[in-house]
Amino acid sequence: MFENKSSSRNPFVVSVSRYARAANRRVIPPSLRSSSARRHTPATRGRSSVTRSIRLLTPLAAAALVFALAALVLMLPAAPTEAQSAPTGKPYILEVARIVHLGYDVWWRDYPDTPRRDASVTGYDVQYRESGTMPWSDHAHTGTTWFARITGLEAGKTYEVRVRKKNATGAGPWSEIETAAQPVQSRPANIDPPTWIRVTPGNAKATLTWRAPDHTGGRTLGGYRISVRESEPEPGSTFGTRTVDVTGAATTS
Repeated sequence: MFENKSSSRNPFVVSVSRYARAANRRVIPPSLRSSSARRHTPATRGRSSVTRSIRLLTPLAAAALVFALAALVLMLPAAPTEAQSAPTGKPYILEVARIVHLGYDVWWRDYPDTPRRDASVTGYDVQYRESGTMPWSDHAHTGTTWFARITGLEAGKTYEVRVRKKNATGAGPWSEIETAAQPVQSRPANIDPPTWIRVTPGNAKATLTWRAPDHTGGRTLGGYRISVRESEPEPGSTFGTRTVDVTGAATTS
């Protein structure tokens, strides 16, 4: 025959069981309430009351409390992000070189002492003006290259150039003003000569490369004539001057 020994030998189990049923009804048995009041001093009575209240929460009420705390956390404002500022450093103009006619080529860098790029830069503003006059004119520069070709200028005049960095926030300070060393030349009536000529020596030969003329006087370029001679001929040399004709628009021979 089965005998419930736990209830006879361990009266604490019976008390806990009764306490649990009372908690479900949200009513504290008088015996436990009175014993609790006798056990706690005034200094700890408030803390014990809070502890009993938390223990008496039903599962549904506990879930609602957790949800409310999570919602409170989500409603807290996010940490502010640091806004990007406009570039601070001035670009450094390396050179303003006159091209064959009516313009200048301009080269610059983000920093004066290194070719390192400014990662925040999204473009550049380039301006020019006749030396000693106002106002400035804008040159249409796109991209992040360190080069601009300014054309359409007036012959016989010298120009000033300045450059500044820019990004999505704004523009930085202007560079120091750079003045071209030579005045602009007028457009020639005839074909411009080739430029950027390079000679690469080889085994008993040389390879010649060049850049095609910028101006051909409105005519189609039919080819080139290359003349070669010894710069310092040795006594008895028969090399003399030799001519090579290159047909078409090729820029190497």
